[in-house]
Amino acid sequence: MANYPYMTVVGASNASLGQAGGQLIQNGDTNTYVGPFVAIAALSNCVFDFSESEMGFITGMDPAAVDFGLSRGMTIYGRFEEVTLVSGDAILYKG
Repeated sequence: MANYPYMTVVGASNASLGQAGGQLIQNGDTNTYVGPFVAIAALSNCVFDFSESEMGFITGMDPAAVDFGLSRGMTIYGRFEEVTLVSGDAILYKG
């Protein structure tokens, strides 16, 4: 969640759904974006480098995995602290 020390139930719900805004990242952008991000939507087939994020919330995912692919149109939810785009176009939703 964003840095809101006291939130209403509605405010907390909005933050968890990415209502704090988003960041468009496009193919060729190799910057590392610092979250927290609560969702990532793939606008095209994407590969992300999550080597600096804890991915343990995804059951069955190899903790040593650093690259993660999403197909166009997919959205993944979780808590992503740092995200680097390897290829594709996506929106990172802040929370």
